[in-house]
Amino acid sequence: MRVTYRLPLFLIIALLIIGAPSIHAGWLQEDVPVCTSGVDQQRPVIASDEQGGAIIAWEDSRDPLPYFWYYRPGGRIFAQRFGADGTPLWAMNGIDLSPTGMRSAGPAIVPDGTGGAFIVFLADSAFCTLGYCDGLSNPYEIAQHVIVSRIGADGTLLWQKELNCAIPSGWSTLYSERYPMSRSDGTGGVIIIWEIAEGFTPRFSCGEYPQLCHGTWDPYYLFAQRIDSDGNRMWGASPIRICSDPNAQAVYHLAQTQSGAVVVAWADSRNSSSGKDIYAQRLDLDGSLRWGPTGIPVISTTGNQDQPFVASDGVGGAIVIWNDYCNPYYVQKFGIRAQRLDASGQPCWPPDGIPIESSCGLVDRSGIIPTFNGGVIVLWTSAYNAALTAQKIDSLGNALWGSVGKTVSEPAYGCVHPRAIPDGEEGAVFSWERIPKAYSVTINGLWGFSSTDIYAVGSSGAILHYDGTAWSRMSSPTTEILSSAWGSSPDNLFAVGSYGKILHYNGVAWTSMASGTTNYLYGVWGSAPDTVYAVGKNGTVLRFDGSNWINMNYPGTESLYGVHGRSGTDVYAVETYDVVHFDGVAWSTVKSSGGMDCYQSIWVSPEHHIFVGGATNFTDFGWGFVQHYDGTTWQEQSTDMMYCSAIWGTDSSNVYALYATGNIAHYDGSAWTKSRASAQEGFYAIWGTAGGDIWIGGCNSCIRYFDDGEWVTQNLSAGAVFMSRIDAAGTALWDQYGAPAAVGLDAQTNHYLAPIGGGNALVVWQDSRNSNWDIYARKISISRGPLVATELMSFEASLAEAGIEVAWLLSQYDEGAAFEVSRAGGPDAGAAGEAWHPLTPSISRDNLSFSFVDATVEPGMEYRYQVRITDGSGSRVLFETGAVPTPQLPLTLCQNVPNPFNPSTTIRYYVPEKCRVKVSIYDVAGRTIAVLEDRDRPAGHYSLTWNG
Repeated sequence: MRVTYRLPLFLIIALLIIGAPSIHAGWLQEDVPVCTSGVDQQRPVIASDEQGGAIIAWEDSRDPLPYFWYYRPGGRIFAQRFGADGTPLWAMNGIDLSPTGMRSAGPAIVPDGTGGAFIVFLADSAFCTLGYCDGLSNPYEIAQHVIVSRIGADGTLLWQKELNCAIPSGWSTLYSERYPMSRSDGTGGVIIIWEIAEGFTPRFSCGEYPQLCHGTWDPYYLFAQRIDSDGNRMWGASPIRICSDPNAQAVYHLAQTQSGAVVVAWADSRNSSSGKDIYAQRLDLDGSLRWGPTGIPVISTTGNQDQPFVASDGVGGAIVIWNDYCNPYYVQKFGIRAQRLDASGQPCWPPDGIPIESSCGLVDRSGIIPTFNGGVIVLWTSAYNAALTAQKIDSLGNALWGSVGKTVSEPAYGCVHPRAIPDGEEGAVFSWERIPKAYSVTINGLWGFSSTDIYAVGSSGAILHYDGTAWSRMSSPTTEILSSAWGSSPDNLFAVGSYGKILHYNGVAWTSMASGTTNYLYGVWGSAPDTVYAVGKNGTVLRFDGSNWINMNYPGTESLYGVHGRSGTDVYAVETYDVVHFDGVAWSTVKSSGGMDCYQSIWVSPEHHIFVGGATNFTDFGWGFVQHYDGTTWQEQSTDMMYCSAIWGTDSSNVYALYATGNIAHYDGSAWTKSRASAQEGFYAIWGTAGGDIWIGGCNSCIRYFDDGEWVTQNLSAGAVFMSRIDAAGTALWDQYGAPAAVGLDAQTNHYLAPIGGGNALVVWQDSRNSNWDIYARKISISRGPLVATELMSFEASLAEAGIEVAWLLSQYDEGAAFEVSRAGGPDAGAAGEAWHPLTPSISRDNLSFSFVDATVEPGMEYRYQVRITDGSGSRVLFETGAVPTPQLPLTLCQNVPNPFNPSTTIRYYVPEKCRVKVSIYDVAGRTIAVLEDRDRPAGHYSLTWNG
């Protein structure tokens, strides 16, 4: 038998199925860890690797420099690349990009077009004279400077340069750089804009430690540089100054035109007598300033304008939005206005721009993204209800989403850090961090009576109660700040706060008590229902005798921040600089810090050991400490960043010190050991039970509980990343007010959103689930949104002998639930590869494991699978696989079956592409017996039957 073709082809008899790696399970359904090194990571940024994956950079506190500048975030810059299937491609927990000995922060990232990226960041050289300019000695000192690195697709650091290596003409030898922004130049390089300030005004004497010197850099000016793929500075050693006006240019934004040129808009103070104005400049690829040496005014009318954002209009110009203040002397009230500039810088809309948000409210954050038709989508959050709102503007300045825009997020919740990207269809994908308003308070005090009966007090008069299951907010008779709580029983509880506020709880309701003072009260403690002490500002000490609060006429005037003791005649309190004692008759000083230490908290053990905590510098919250009196001597035993805000224990060998940084230290009677209790900062309250249960509380209503060896968030009121997609007409496609982008329930903040190709986006965020800040990411399908997989444990799709096998494992399964399978790709993929077609495979089950084999796949194709589940909760996507490629087969003629045969047999063959096919039967002498087929065939598998 012989198969003949119009063109000569080689025949292959055997077909081999070659195994392929499993697709990463959960890239669309799970939070994928980017870095969980055990220390803090924060402020991640993303860029597509332009191959379906992404490169993520972040600030990292591994191997930190000495913490003199503890106000500065991060410490080092790390990066990681993820493939299209969610697999990390570089070293575990990323690769370090920071120069040796330099604290680094603020990364920005741009793809290099070859799977790598340019990563730009700030480096501190506060500890030494900088000498990092292409290996040459640098003749000037600088507080911060901009570093640009190029990292290859394999994670190799190809080169690293200081961006600016020349002092601007006429400047002194001391200046600082900040806020780099970058865009691709379209030819394999990068354009970077940043601010440089000359001149420093110290806030106080720097003394012998200049690295501790705080002060003000001013004024700042805008500069630019273009770097090619090899690290060469394309616009000379000295960067280009974008505006030559001697007044400050700051608070800027930039966009890129189709030609690669960038348009920069900034807040300009040249007309400072009437407030700031918005100016703009176009910078071409050759470094020329198209709109004059000082830029052009976008708006320069009387009043104050600030916070510009800019987007390309698609034809060489740009659309600029800004905050337009209703009153230059009340800078919080403003609306949003917009102006379009053509390629020559001429305004296209009215001189004052057009109103976008004109209620003159308290707009908090704003932003802008371009659409394909030359218009933009503007987004903002309102401080009145913190909801995220968006408006679509066409190229003529018409508002397309109603007169007030589209409300994207649920108004009942707070919304911070909003972001948006185009959806590719004239709409947008939005992301934000949602915070429940009802619990958006700071927890200042905790007190309880058991692990199922705990109270928390805080800002805005907030009182929360935990019943062993959940925290709920109680009715409070005040909106004043509450700073501390103590009680003798569940029906006798006190809380104190600002303006002398004292509240009492009788087991039924909270009521206000007359305190006799208007001074701030910081601490409360008692030994019995009729012996309670409250301490506060300017030497305020009150005592409750069961009926009234009595002023004790404390002899000092320093503020007292904490009180604790063993009986009504054995009471200790901490002043700013002293520890004082009441013996039932008079107050006396038992320890003086000599004005060097600032006390904040106190706790006294049953054995009469005294523990006090605070900071070395109260004004700037310097080094934290714990000092311990063991009955004989005072010893300083524990230090940490910032101050020790609260202390609690059961006895002198089981004491906990809480630091505002979220760290916690434990004393076992001989030594302190420190650990991380929370990733976020701002913790001020601690309480526990005799059995060792511990609760801590702080900012953003965050209450954490130590459970089974780890810290967990209890009230889930910290920020959670949400997302929504709004189509071109302003309709919400995923959910009216968005859906959770992350699976985890702990705090999520500082998120970043970016498209990564293939109809997908990546969202990345800081996550506190491991008690420190880690970086997590999740892939999002733009067409379908965040996919939910509540009972899904794992899934995979891989090649099998008979086709492609899809398998998944559930943690639970409702009997009677049904699965629906769809497939995308293959010959019917189309240009986008997004069309889904239903399949009816035979699904096998083994307990909670399910699988099927798709035997209808074609060779040389890619297939994706989506499995939906329908149960009592409704119908939803269970998971969606990545693309599974099948091997490309050559021209194949299979053995006829059966063989031998009588009277007929089946002949199967495969052609890899469209061609003319002729199938002939020959005898052993080479004579033609029959021609079974002679016609054009598209690529595919075929079979013929011959009756011999």
